[in-house]
Amino acid sequence: MKQLLSVILLAVLFTGVISAQSQWISVGGNLALPMGGWGDNANIGFGGTATYERSFAPNIVGEVYAGYLTFGGETVGTFSYSFSMIPIMAGVKYYFQPGKGLYGNALLGVHLYNVDVPGITILGQTYGGGSASSTEFSLGVGAGYEMPMGKNALDLSAHFMIVSDANYIGARVAYKFGI
Repeated sequence: MKQLLSVILLAVLFTGVISAQSQWISVGGNLALPMGGWGDNANIGFGGTATYERSFAPNIVGEVYAGYLTFGGETVGTFSYSFSMIPIMAGVKYYFQPGKGLYGNALLGVHLYNVDVPGITILGQTYGGGSASSTEFSLGVGAGYEMPMGKNALDLSAHFMIVSDANYIGARVAYKFGI
């Protein structure tokens, strides 16, 4: 009985070690360039994102992507506004060479979108202002390159995000490490 328990314990530990080697987290900084009509109203965006990745095959990795982006708005006189987004997406990453180097990816999910409009103060009285928010369906396609750094990697990527009327081209520099 003790031998059977020892074998089961070793199998569970071995499975945990194998599983741990095929999971990663990356944390990075993002730059976002608004496109189309939205680009006329929003300035360049900045923020940070994190991903959780898990390998399903030698060249296929599933990923969960989340973060925060903020965009400055145009200023008209003394009136200005700003935008922010929280992307929450899941997708797949395909490595052209198994497990390293150049990859393509696709993401599907939502962006929690917020617009902050400050009020206008006239003679000590504030008028208007406030914020509006919505949840928008989003789709992202992109490509990237991972440069090995020991057991970890530097992940450089670019993507096109389709977010209702707030599409943007994004660039990301991230540090990827195994868990």
